[in-house]
Amino acid sequence: MKLTEGPPASGGEHGAALMRWQMRTTRILSLAAVLVVGLGGAANPVQGQREVRPALGTPSYFPLGVGNRWVYQKVGPGGTSTWKVEVVEAGMPAGPWPFFRLDGYFQGPPRMVRADRGGAVREVLPNSGQEYLWYLLGAPVGTTWQLQLAPSPTAGPVSDCVDGSKLVVASRNEVVRVPAGEFTRVVRIDFRSHCVDAGITSEWFAPGVGLVRREETSLAGPVISELVQAELGGMALPRAFYSTTLSLDSPRYVNNLMPPVGPNSVPTARGSFAVRNFTDVPVELTFSGCQSATVAVEEKP
Repeated sequence: MKLTEGPPASGGEHGAALMRWQMRTTRILSLAAVLVVGLGGAANPVQGQREVRPALGTPSYFPLGVGNRWVYQKVGPGGTSTWKVEVVEAGMPAGPWPFFRLDGYFQGPPRMVRADRGGAVREVLPNSGQEYLWYLLGAPVGTTWQLQLAPSPTAGPVSDCVDGSKLVVASRNEVVRVPAGEFTRVVRIDFRSHCVDAGITSEWFAPGVGLVRREETSLAGPVISELVQAELGGMALPRAFYSTTLSLDSPRYVNNLMPPVGPNSVPTARGSFAVRNFTDVPVELTFSGCQSATVAVEEKP
């Protein structure tokens, strides 16, 4: 990638200069800049693109945390639509593991769910503490169990076809490519529903991400959902190849034109501009001419 600044400033203000940097993965290129602007009001700091970091520690195949959010695209005989899953709040621990209110994962109302380090995912009834097994994502290939949902009067017919399904760990080392990215070491869970021509047939879980693909069957044909976007704590999907950040030295600058007007009436905003490369390919940045910028600031009422 080559970034080239515009032509040098006119009037011989500065001589042309050429600077080149090569930047490898996770190396930050910081360009100190002085922005001289005449302001008619106040300006807020400019926020850079959100930094993307990989999940830390042992990755969970069912990561739960308040604010975690997944968006899926569903394609089937009825057309294309989207649906989302979100962890909306945390509950009081009913044991060694906390549980979270998960909205949108299965049809019906939000469900209280917990996941332990061994990969077991269970629904919890907070009042009684009774648990219902959903997944054994850490189990070896060939392990089977029955998925159970907590009773809910508003769950709907789709949940009826999920509840009681026979599940098996079909694979632990698949590669899945969806709009949100490509994932390895993916666990595939196969379903056998008691409903005829309805229900989930397979699901794929990526480490540190969770559900990335779901296949269902219907009377009209197969229905496939794939992950298109996710926000998981400090990680956002799809991953960015490059990110930029502009940091300023103050949240507010004032253009003081009240008499007597002194020599420092026009404020100076100082900051740094950083580019982060998340790829393995070195990037060449080329800047020629005067390293200056013109910034237009709009005053908010």
